[in-house]
Amino acid sequence: MKKRWIFLFSYILLGCGDSNSQFKDNQREIVSVEHSTPEELLKAINEARSIPRVCSEGSDVVGPSPKLRWNKNLYISAYEHSRDMAFSDTFSHDGSGSSYDITGSLERKRSLFSERIHRHIDDKEAVTGENIAGGIFFVDEVVKAWLKSPKHCENIMNEAFTDMGISIVVNQNSRFQIYWTQDFSRRD
Repeated sequence: MKKRWIFLFSYILLGCGDSNSQFKDNQREIVSVEHSTPEELLKAINEARSIPRVCSEGSDVVGPSPKLRWNKNLYISAYEHSRDMAFSDTFSHDGSGSSYDITGSLERKRSLFSERIHRHIDDKEAVTGENIAGGIFFVDEVVKAWLKSPKHCENIMNEAFTDMGISIVVNQNSRFQIYWTQDFSRRD
């Protein structure tokens, strides 16, 4: 079992996948985290952005929004935070303040999502956003959960964002076992 989790962790970290990475569940295609690629993650988010929606009761319809681009530096920022949550067994937009919180450790405090993102991107003034999730093992399920949450939905639909990176880290010895971080920024 331990080897399977290590393989899964390596698989996700390296972003590997193949053409058989989907399976059918009640006639709909489900992308398993175990086989998801950056392209599939980006596609799922861009499909969500292509549909006009109301993110919170009483707010205006937003979208459709332009497609996002995959950003390697945002992936690195997201990975830093997913790894921190998974191995410090915390769940927050703030870093744990432990040695797993790399940006926070450098500053000797708990990191903020904007600090982690700005540490990894060129534009230190860029507008940024972050979504997190835990305990969800399927791409479509995490996207649905984010779209049901007003603030997370607003991040996904925000036309100011041009770039995105998502990281998924698994630690079977933690409360949620799987941790997602989605980081956003704008690149001009």
